[in-house]
Amino acid sequence: MKIRWFGHSAFEIDADAGTVLLDPWINNLSSSTKPEDIREASVIVVTHDHSDHVGETVPIAKRTGATVCAIPELAAIFRKEGLKVHAPNMGSLTEVQGIKLAFVPAFHTSGTGLPTGAIVKLDEAVIYHMETHQSSQTCLWFETCTNLGSRLCQSEASIPWGPLKPLGRFKL
Repeated sequence: MKIRWFGHSAFEIDADAGTVLLDPWINNLSSSTKPEDIREASVIVVTHDHSDHVGETVPIAKRTGATVCAIPELAAIFRKEGLKVHAPNMGSLTEVQGIKLAFVPAFHTSGTGLPTGAIVKLDEAVIYHMETHQSSQTCLWFETCTNLGSRLCQSEASIPWGPLKPLGRFKL
């Protein structure tokens, strides 16, 4: 498994189960990758509707055929763009293309639906992807990890911290 950080809260997880993009704002100041360089994605997870998280979701999903996962209100917007979507509600454990996923609460704002974090299980790893502002504010993210994440055998967290660099990956 390879995890690549593009800046802000944009990550790529390349695993045997498939390639997952998290909040694919690729065209940001910290990324040397161009959005058009992303040629493969099975699933794109979008935590909320702010432009620094939606990023280049639409052109990447159209180019790769990836399924976009977002809570129902945001998924409806992607569906209108002609994308394949998967729209689990907050807290639902679900599976798309062999990749298990749960959206969990985040403490932030969103114009369409609720902001979320995501717990993603692929291969044998479980990764907790925090919404950026959730990680930089005081919140109960660890409670979320231990409650819902333990049901999926929580193993790692990707914690973006501020606009320029991630805090790091942690074994939990």
